[in-house]
Amino acid sequence: DPVLRFFGAELAHADGLDDLATAIAEPLVKEPSRATPTSLSQASLFLENDPIFAENDARDLALDYRQRAVDKDARLWFSQLWLLMDQVGKQREKESLEPLSQLALDFPEVPAIGRALANVYARVGYKAEQKRTIVSLAKRFPNDVEVQKSYLSVLDEEGSRAEADALAARIDALEPESNLRLVRSIRRGEL
Repeated sequence: DPVLRFFGAELAHADGLDDLATAIAEPLVKEPSRATPTSLSQASLFLENDPIFAENDARDLALDYRQRAVDKDARLWFSQLWLLMDQVGKQREKESLEPLSQLALDFPEVPAIGRALANVYARVGYKAEQKRTIVSLAKRFPNDVEVQKSYLSVLDEEGSRAEADALAARIDALEPESNLRLVRSIRRGEL
């Protein structure tokens, strides 16, 4: 049964058994032209970490699966984001900005895309766009710790100490095991 096979592969992946996950999912993607986009996208995750494949081979196979998945279903935002970030990794940051910005507009409910966009803006030196993106994300995702930490960096850079301290306290409340206040105190030379 394909559904049980898909979930079995997911469970193996969750347990860190990507070689097993790849083997379980293989019949679902054996003929990529007939495979579902979701199966291709998920199989690419398993392949990336499968110790059987050499790193470059696994990456190339995963890239192929993700591209096929996106070609079949453009709503697979994670695969699209991965493909764009692969371009960024190949030193094509500026070329990736427009499609990455469009992806962020197409999927405004996904903070990971906005964070990736802000990171690319930082890599190319577009500080104003980076800040604008982070501030927008912080307003839309008040409970996303990673987004709030990025916003905290913006506030610290601006010198908005009282607002930054309040945000740091809120982040600590969202993530009690965080040592954020301690790290900030050390940076300020307070300890």
